[in-house]
Amino acid sequence: MRCTEEQLERKWQQYFTISMQYYIEFSNLDVPYDKVYNKVFLGHWISRQRVLYHQGKLPEEKINALHSIGMIWAKHRKTRQKKSMLKPSKKDKMVEKERQEWMKYYYQFKESCFQNAELKKWLESQLVLMNQGKLSPERERLLVRKGIYKTETYYQFVRKMARKMFRNIVLYYKDHHTFPLDEDIPMCLDKTLDEWCIYFDCNMNGILSDKEYYVWKKIVKKRVVSNVKLKEKVLKK
Repeated sequence: MRCTEEQLERKWQQYFTISMQYYIEFSNLDVPYDKVYNKVFLGHWISRQRVLYHQGKLPEEKINALHSIGMIWAKHRKTRQKKSMLKPSKKDKMVEKERQEWMKYYYQFKESCFQNAELKKWLESQLVLMNQGKLSPERERLLVRKGIYKTETYYQFVRKMARKMFRNIVLYYKDHHTFPLDEDIPMCLDKTLDEWCIYFDCNMNGILSDKEYYVWKKIVKKRVVSNVKLKEKVLKK
């Protein structure tokens, strides 16, 4: 039974994420052909992408994505070994270090962006560079995958995620007639459901309209937030 295009794309994204992890750990993507990493045959997959690239069958978006994490496109291992034997210049080292650091922040972003001040600062800097047109197309495409777009400030991005979370909660309530648990709906910005409830209870930054706030008060009655310390922590932010 053949996989659908959607399943193939999902599998490609899964292998690409593992490739990013490999790059962050080893600072390169020169993966041996028989290498098994994170329980997958990563070397086989990398080799296949290289073949598709030389056959002209790899989409430009995927080429750019792989290039951004240090993909080596040379066909033969001898060519790659010769390239690796060349002593990198000081400028090359600085560029490589900057790329590794960027990929580290990018990979960690989905795990903890809201509570990590360092990642928050990184995101703000990327948004500024995007709006100034100073970010490379490859990095811009990677950020778009995370739902980060041009003309957004960090405040606008958080606001957009809050709106998305509010819709998720309301839709779940309409379908199940009960308030969701943490595992029932996808979380945004590494914020727990408790924290989102406090955020909406206080209607921070006027995120909800009067009508939406009325709906929220109606459905949240079935859930009591008892963690006072958590509430104080969120309010400080």
